Amino acid sequence: MHANPADNLSELEKLEPLLQRSLRAGGRSFRFPAELERIYRLFIFPSRRRRYAALAVLALVCYDLFIVCDWFILPDIFPIALIVRLLVVTPAILAGIWCTRRKGGARLLEPVAAGLLLLSLASLSLFMVLSRHPNVVHYYSGIAVILMFSNMIIRQPFPYALGVSMAACLLYLVTVGQAPVMSTEAAFSSTTVVFTSALFSLVGNYQMEFEHRRDFLLSALQQISSRKLARMNSQLEHLSLTDGLTGLANRRHFDQTLQREWNVALRNRYPLALVFLDVDHFKNYNDHYGHPAGDVCLQRIGTVLTRVSRRAQDLPARYGGEEFVVLLPHTDLDHACVLAEEIRRDVQGLAIEHHYSAAAPVVTVSLGVAAFVPDKERQADDLVRLADQALYAAKDAGRNRIEIAAAPATQPADAPST
Repeated sequence: MHANPADNLSELEKLEPLLQRSLRAGGRSFRFPAELERIYRLFIFPSRRRRYAALAVLALVCYDLFIVCDWFILPDIFPIALIVRLLVVTPAILAGIWCTRRKGGARLLEPVAAGLLLLSLASLSLFMVLSRHPNVVHYYSGIAVILMFSNMIIRQPFPYALGVSMAACLLYLVTVGQAPVMSTEAAFSSTTVVFTSALFSLVGNYQMEFEHRRDFLLSALQQISSRKLARMNSQLEHLSLTDGLTGLANRRHFDQTLQREWNVALRNRYPLALVFLDVDHFKNYNDHYGHPAGDVCLQRIGTVLTRVSRRAQDLPARYGGEEFVVLLPHTDLDHACVLAEEIRRDVQGLAIEHHYSAAAPVVTVSLGVAAFVPDKERQADDLVRLADQALYAAKDAGRNRIEIAAAPATQPADAPST
């Protein structure tokens, strides 16, 4: 199929049970349930309108070229044939193309196409009734060609194709009864050809309509399945990078992001900062208040880290156990210390009771801060190591405080790397 139902995939996903039922029914109905039929028509309209417009131009050129045949075969009514072709049918086809290209043309596409086909058929029938030239009996072949063109090339929806074909056959029965030069033998033979052309082309039209509707159902269900799979993979990827307890990034996510940000900072020569924190005397908290309370405590600390990490590129993560980190690209040491103090103050401000801590009667955290411009002499792990060392210095100094890592001497941020 050339068209794609992906534009309406969200709507189709809601109708998946209906799609399944329609497919199990064989897709042989000429109309889906109302909501599904609406989406199907939206799906087919753009490509069908383009095809109808192109084929209408082709049909118009071929129809008018038959003026040459009129000149040789219908000399007695040639002026009438010329007027009908150029001043009636041709303007009608051009008007039909224009009409269906306008806004709201979706509703008019099939009725206009059917009307123009019947007009073309009626013009040939008119020639057969008016002309007294013996060669006019051959014009039945034009009617058969128009029927084949309508049902197999334009491929109108089967109900329209059936209606046009039945009208054409009835019109031809009237025509052969009124044609002055039509013998009984010629009438019988030509009527058989017209009816057979209508029947065979309708069978082909029916099969194409069935296959097109079935392909629509299969394509929609396949894309819905692909979308569900992609969503599931995205959820699994998110779960693999997220700490299940706090909702922060997990250690794996942090390690991946740290290496990526390190490489970018190294290339662009901007500072990278890391805040490393640990919950003070958390083992005592778990032992005396219980692990469920400990989990709630970690979740509330995670909320603090999420709140203070205001920029999209900041990454708060649970490093392991009661340890957390906050990665801060484009951040120097002074700004990292300001954020670390905000974390320390906000965690203490949670006022989570902790009578078994030597640091304070509430839950507190100790923090280590490191920041420098990456260079080729160091690795991303050096930033973690320095922040971790500063964290242990904060613990040794009494906890509930911030310590700053003493980074090795580095080049100025604007100096070229060597």
